[in-house]
Amino acid sequence: IFTTGNISVTNSSFDGNGGDSGLRVESSAGTMTIRGVSASHNDGRGIYNLNTFTKTFTLQHVQANDNGLYGIDVGLAHPSVGAPTGAFTADTVYAQNNHQALTTIVDIKGFKVTTYGAITLKNILVENTANGFGLVLIHDSATPIVLQNVVSRFNGRNGIDIGTKGN
Repeated sequence: IFTTGNISVTNSSFDGNGGDSGLRVESSAGTMTIRGVSASHNDGRGIYNLNTFTKTFTLQHVQANDNGLYGIDVGLAHPSVGAPTGAFTADTVYAQNNHQALTTIVDIKGFKVTTYGAITLKNILVENTANGFGLVLIHDSATPIVLQNVVSRFNGRNGIDIGTKGN
């Protein structure tokens, strides 16, 4: 889904797809809300966002399991386009058994978020990211990061990595 407006995806399934993702959402100017979604057993990523979002990005009641690469991959910081500045919120999200393709790429994450906006994660389980990192937050900002009931375990590399300037 590519738009400049709001995106809302509810009670849907994006499982067993080829290509780069089960669900790819891109909005440069609107909010993005994903609720009650399964994005599992995909060749690439489960849920994928590659833009510099400026409004709130919300995941709620999401499963992104058994994908070839990342379970969840949100946001990108690049010198030519900048970085996302919107807030990111996730509640009740599971990212299990990702990086099933076992490619030679070693920088795979089970659940990755890049934003300079506030990050709030509640009730998150990231586990069994084969040969990769569990949870990675790229947050070169002083806006807050809040983690509540977050579990990242049995990953091939670090359980959690947080890069931030403060709070």
